[in-house]
This record gives sequence, C-alpha cells and structure tokens, in this order.
Amino acid sequence: MKNGERIIPFSKKDKRLITRNLQWQLAMSALYLLAALLLLFAFLLSYHHDWFHFLGGAAIASFVIMLALCLLEKRPNLTLRLWRDLSAGKKRVIFGRVEQAHFQQEDGRKATQVYDIGPYRFELGELSPVLKKFRQVMPGQNVEIHQCLHSGLILQLEVQTEKSTT
Repeated sequence: MKNGERIIPFSKKDKRLITRNLQWQLAMSALYLLAALLLLFAFLLSYHHDWFHFLGGAAIASFVIMLALCLLEKRPNLTLRLWRDLSAGKKRVIFGRVEQAHFQQEDGRKATQVYDIGPYRFELGELSPVLKKFRQVMPGQNVEIHQCLHSGLILQLEVQTEKSTT
C-alpha cells in the first residue's frame, strides 16, 4: 500500500461531529463574551457606589485573565476553521504505512506521541479523545485517517488489515 491522500465528501456522522465541535467553540466564545459584558455592565452601574473600585479591579483582572487564556490557546481560529470545514463539506483521507512512532517532549511540557505516515505527521495531542485506538497503531501497520481540510480535526482512524494470499 502506497502513501497518499484523496479528498471525499463528509458523511452525515462527520457533519454531526464537526457541528458538535463548532457548537462547543461558539458556546465557549459566547461564555467569554457574556462574562465580559456582565462585568462591564456591573462596573458601569456601580460608578457612584462604594464597590466601584472593587468591581473595577475585578473587571480588569478578569479581562487580563481572559486575554491571557485567548493568547495561550493553541488554535485561536478553530471556530473559523471548523466553519470553513462545514461549509466546504469535504475531508482528506490519508492512507499509508506508519513509518515511525516516537515520543517528543519540549521544554518540560507533557510528552506527545508522534506518528509519521509518509510525508504526514500526526501528534497525539491533536487527536480527539474518541480516537484512543491511534495509540495501538504500531510502525509497519497500514492506516487510513479521515481528517478535516482546514481545522485538522481527525474524524476517523482505520487500521487496515493485511490480507494474506495463502
């Protein structure tokens, strides 16, 4: 089996998974925005109150924390990428033999498992928790991976079985 890729349309199950992830991202963004607006509203209403300095400090602290969390987020544009995937309606299917599987750890971070399949590289940190069977893939096995074009979300993993001609 050679390494390669092809582009195919989403199945209904893929669309549901992407829609669920998009809804989660939108809910988190709406929660951040609602918290910011609520703090700002409380801050402005208490201008002539004794609690003004406390609420002002709390509002500034929460804005700084939210800004730091947004800047430290691994993929800040994930919502837009998921929307592009859903509107495009196509996914990439990568197939080939796993050439190498190794652990990688950078600067005291959590160790990630890296899989090389031809010119493609997948980190276990990028994978959804649903795909726990990716950990069971060994070098030399043939796999087929269904991945979104823009967001990189992995939808499905299939380990191809070798058919013997005995």
